[in-house]
Amino acid sequence: MKRHSSVFGAIALFLLGLCPVFAHAGCTASTITGTYGFSEEGYGIETGKPNPKFLPIALVGTFTFNADGTVNRALTISGAGGPASGADSGTYTVNADCSGTALFPNSPIGVEPFNLTIVGGGNAIHFINMVTGVVLAGRMERQ
Repeated sequence: MKRHSSVFGAIALFLLGLCPVFAHAGCTASTITGTYGFSEEGYGIETGKPNPKFLPIALVGTFTFNADGTVNRALTISGAGGPASGADSGTYTVNADCSGTALFPNSPIGVEPFNLTIVGGGNAIHFINMVTGVVLAGRMERQ
């Protein structure tokens, strides 16, 4: 019986190490190089009011992740019904566990950081905007 256990163990190790379905590939910056369409929605707090309210915000557009660690963004935003369009750029990093960050230092609202979770081998990215006073989350899909 012991011999069968070691044979099955060897087969399992082989499958886990070589079969792409079972292997954990990890992520690098090249995992997400390219253009993604995105949508994002949530709420932002009114500023300059004694009793501020959260107002709805929605965005759509593209993120383009470049091999040199820079990212370009083009978007249309609607905040409480007022639409606007724009484009900016920043930097990004990707960790081996498929988490990452993107930072837009000169966005219209100042420094704008994002936390990223890469899924499906880079086919999609879930993200949350980390700006204080804003609650926005969304998803990107590879174009």
